[in-house]
Amino acid sequence: METKQQLVSVIMPCYNGEKFIGKAIESVINQTYQNWELIIVDDGSTDNSKKIIDHYLSDRRIIYIRHIRNKGIPVTRNTGINASHGDFIALLDQDDKWVPNKLDLQIDRFYISKPEIGLVFGNINRIDSYGNIIHRAKNIKINFETINQRNLIRHLFLNCFIPSITVMIKRKCIKEVGAFDEDILWGGDDYDLWLRIISKFKITYINQVLAIRREHGNNYSTVEKSVKGNILLIKKILKKYPFIKNLINIKKARLFYCLGRYEHKRANFSEARRLYIKALLYYPTINWKIYLVYTFAILKINFDYRKIVNFFK
Repeated sequence: METKQQLVSVIMPCYNGEKFIGKAIESVINQTYQNWELIIVDDGSTDNSKKIIDHYLSDRRIIYIRHIRNKGIPVTRNTGINASHGDFIALLDQDDKWVPNKLDLQIDRFYISKPEIGLVFGNINRIDSYGNIIHRAKNIKINFETINQRNLIRHLFLNCFIPSITVMIKRKCIKEVGAFDEDILWGGDDYDLWLRIISKFKITYINQVLAIRREHGNNYSTVEKSVKGNILLIKKILKKYPFIKNLINIKKARLFYCLGRYEHKRANFSEARRLYIKALLYYPTINWKIYLVYTFAILKINFDYRKIVNFFK
């Protein structure tokens, strides 16, 4: 019964989060599981974030830390982890929010799971800035009870299916594999950590929506930086897991396909075609959809292929 009473440390980085951070904080306060501490690390905000956060600091479970200058998400998360005291670590970003029973569900899952389970995660719905659902969660079709470590690593290498805002991690995982890599500044610090955790611990999945992610329009530089960062990370992963070598071309093809789709949506058809071709050169059978979108890029037509696919279903 000890697990059900253990402290959960919630780590929330903040940088100019005045617009939505209040809702994020309230989604922690409104949890049905109440044995938590919330560590908010302000990464040098220049807006009214502090003023909004101050409103909640009367709750002694909420701790505010400020970086004088902006240091980036991995450093900010590590600052929060180092200041925390919980047996479990959970992550929440300033724009997002949890469903009310998120922590309860995960504590219960840890309680009934085998001791080698180090991380529990679940699904997310995505909303726009106005709160409208733009993407509903899809079930992950992996049997986490029976899958062996190598196959799990292969799945995670090809697709980071673990949303950071749904995870709960045992503190001993961080102690054993290390915290977030502070050199990864393109948004893949969580992906890198998951890949390290599954080398030592098992993970499990709750097939329910645990969190809501708020989507903002990414600019090209952000998307491009993410693709380039992922390609650099491949080298690091290959050193640790040499058996994923035969998946590298598939991974690169998917990355360039995603970048091509972003350019396509921006009506930059020539660049989209170039990226689609690059994806096909890496892996010609990546996905039938790429041939469809490439054809539309040639015709200079912008569209949402999901609507077309659904039309013919």
